[in-house]
Amino acid sequence: LRRDGLSVIVMRHPCALLERGRKAPYEVDREACVACMACINELGCPAIVLREGKPSIDPELCTGCGLCAKVCPSGAIHEARS
Repeated sequence: LRRDGLSVIVMRHPCALLERGRKAPYEVDREACVACMACINELGCPAIVLREGKPSIDPELCTGCGLCAKVCPSGAIHEARS
């Protein structure tokens, strides 16, 4: 990735995005969120994006791994309600 031109990444496990169907996505409780950005700064998860100054989780990209909920100091991230 540090060089110009074609790069190849060899994975040992299936892509987490392809395995998504097994777990429920997570969501951010916008009222409980204090916008500390720990979920963005510590994880780099592509499902977590900023919307109106606070993190939000794109359910189409969320694999349901739950790491974001574990790093959230305010407990604002939880499994999405159906």
